[in-house]
Amino acid sequence: MLPGVTEANQSSVRLIALTDDIDRRMCGKGTFTELDLNALYAPVSI
Repeated sequence: MLPGVTEANQSSVRLIALTDDIDRRMCGKGTFTELDLNALYAPVSI
């Protein structure tokens, strides 16, 4: 999804991206799919 968000941002196209995250109880336990989505998308979002 990140390439599409980047393209929309560079083209000045408004976009709403719905993402999913792991259960809050699993945060910080080294879960395989745990990502900091805010940090991941910060360079290409407002």
